[in-house]
Amino acid sequence: MTVSKNYLKTKKIVLSIIVSSLTMTLISIGSSLFLQLIIDIYIPNLRITQLLVVSTSLFLSYILYALFNYFSGYLSLVLSQKLSIDLLLKYIRHLFDVPIALFNTRRAGELTSRLEDANNIIHTLASTTISAFLNIGTVILIGITLFVLDFKLFLITATLIPLYFLIVYKFMKRFDKLNTKRMESGAKLVSTLIEDIHGMETIKAFNVADSQYHKIDHKFVDQLQKNFMYEKLNVLQSSLKTIVRLSISLLVLSIGALLVIHGRLSLGKLVAFNSLLTYFILPLEEIVNLQSNIQTAKIANMRLNQILNIPKEETLHTITSKELLEFKPSQIIMENIQFEYKYGQPVLNHLNLTIPLGTSTAIIGLSGSGKSTLAKLLIGFYKPTRGETRLQSKTKSINLKNYQQQIVYLPQKPYIFSGTIRDNITLGRFKCIEDAQVEHVAKLAQIHEDIKKLPDGYNTKLSGNDILSGGQQQRIAIARALLSDATILIFDEATSNLDVKTEKSVIDNILQVQNKTIIFIAHRLYIAKKVDQILVMNKGKIIENGTHTQLLKQKGQYYKLLEA
Repeated sequence: MTVSKNYLKTKKIVLSIIVSSLTMTLISIGSSLFLQLIIDIYIPNLRITQLLVVSTSLFLSYILYALFNYFSGYLSLVLSQKLSIDLLLKYIRHLFDVPIALFNTRRAGELTSRLEDANNIIHTLASTTISAFLNIGTVILIGITLFVLDFKLFLITATLIPLYFLIVYKFMKRFDKLNTKRMESGAKLVSTLIEDIHGMETIKAFNVADSQYHKIDHKFVDQLQKNFMYEKLNVLQSSLKTIVRLSISLLVLSIGALLVIHGRLSLGKLVAFNSLLTYFILPLEEIVNLQSNIQTAKIANMRLNQILNIPKEETLHTITSKELLEFKPSQIIMENIQFEYKYGQPVLNHLNLTIPLGTSTAIIGLSGSGKSTLAKLLIGFYKPTRGETRLQSKTKSINLKNYQQQIVYLPQKPYIFSGTIRDNITLGRFKCIEDAQVEHVAKLAQIHEDIKKLPDGYNTKLSGNDILSGGQQQRIAIARALLSDATILIFDEATSNLDVKTEKSVIDNILQVQNKTIIFIAHRLYIAKKVDQILVMNKGKIIENGTHTQLLKQKGQYYKLLEA
C-alpha cells in the first residue's frame, strides 16, 4: 500500500512538472510569434492600441512563466529528495544487512564512493529523465510551429539534425570506457585516503608520512588524468555539436534572407522562425546531451549493483523467550566444522566442540591456530564451509543463527563511537536504562573511577578514540557487553591492553556474572585457570579439552604453554 502511494505521489509530481514546462513552452512560442506581428502588422499599419494590449498580455504571461518556472524547479527538488530516500537509504540499509565478510573484502572508500554513484543515478532520474520528456514535448510543439511558419526552412533544419546523433554515436564507447576508469580511480583515491587518516598514528610513528603521501599523490594524479581525459572528450564533443548548431542557424538565416529578398517570406516570419529555432535546437541538443548523463548513470548503476546484488544475511526465525523456555537448550555444539577464507586453504578443519550453557570457557592456542575465526563462526560473522553450529536440548536442536540476538562478540580492538561515554556503554539499547545499571557494569569493568575523573563523567563527549587509552576503550566495551541482554558473551583478547592487576579484577568480575555463557579467546593463561573448561587449538583443530587441573596432568600442549 505504501509503495503504491509513493508511486502515485511521484507520478503526480512528474505530471505537474511536465504540465508546467509545456505551459512555459507555449508562452515562449507566443513570444516569438509576437515578433512576427510587430514586424509584419503592427509597425507597418501603426496599430498602437493592439501593440499595447498584446504587450501587456505578454507581460502577464511572462509573470506566469516565472511562476511556472519556480513551480517546476521546486517539484524537481521534491522528486529528487524522494528518489534520494528510496535509493540512498536503500543502499545504506543494505550495508547494514549484508554479511560482515563484505567489510573484510571491500575498503571503506569503495563502499562510500557508491553513495556518489547513487547521486549520479538520482540526478539522471530526477532531472535528466524528466528533462527528456519535457524537451521531447518542446521539440514537437515548436517543430510543428516552425513547420507551419515555413516548411522549407524547417526541412533544411530537419535534414541537419541527424548530425547530432551521429556525433553522439561515435563518442558512446569512449565515454563508457573513460567513465568506468575515472569512477574506479576516484574510489581508490578515497579508500586510500580514509585508510591513511585512520592509520595516521602508525604512519607518524614509523616516520613514513612522505612515502604514504606519495601513494596518495600518485592516485590523485591518476584520477586527475582520467577526469581530464573524460572532460577533454566531453569538450570535443560539445565543440562539434556547437559547429552543427551554428551551421544550422547560419544556413536558415542565409536561405531565409534570400526568400525575404525574393518576396517568398515575410521579414517577420523570418525573425519569428529564427527566434523559435533557438527554442527548437537547444532542447534537441539537451536530448542529445543526455547521452553523457545516461552513460554516467549506467556505469554508476553497475557499480551500485555490485553491492546491492550481494545477498543479505540469511534471515531465520528468531527464537522467542517463550520458545526458549520451552526449548531449554543446555549446550552449544559445533559439529565437523570446516572453514576456509580461500579455496583449498582451510583455517578450521573437522573441528568438533561442546560448550555447556551457563559455563565459562577459554579457547587458547598459538597465533594462527584459528581461535578468532572460531569465535566469528560462533557469532555468525562467517558461515562454515562445512558442518553446523547448533543449540542442543535433551530432545531437539536449533541452528545457533536463530539465537543470534543472544550473542555478543567483543574484539580485541573495540570501536568507540562519537557521543557520550554513556551512549557508548548503552549502545543500541533503546529502552530506558537506569544510571545505576550503567554504573554497575562500569564498576564490573573497572572503568567507573576513570569515568568519574573526566570533565562531565558519563556525559563526557567522545569523538572516536580521542581521549581514551587502549585499556579504557576495552573496559568501556566490556561494560557495553555486560549491559546487553545477550546470554552468550565472547571476549576475543578483549583485555589484552589492561595491566595484569586490572585484568585479573575484570576477569574475576565477568566470571561472577550470573546466567551468562562466557567464552574467552585468550593468550594469557591466567584466564584459563579461572574457567570451567579449556579448549586448546592448534592448526585449526581442538587438540585438548578439559579443566586446568586435567590438562596439567596430561602434560600436553597446554602444559607446554604454561611452562614456556
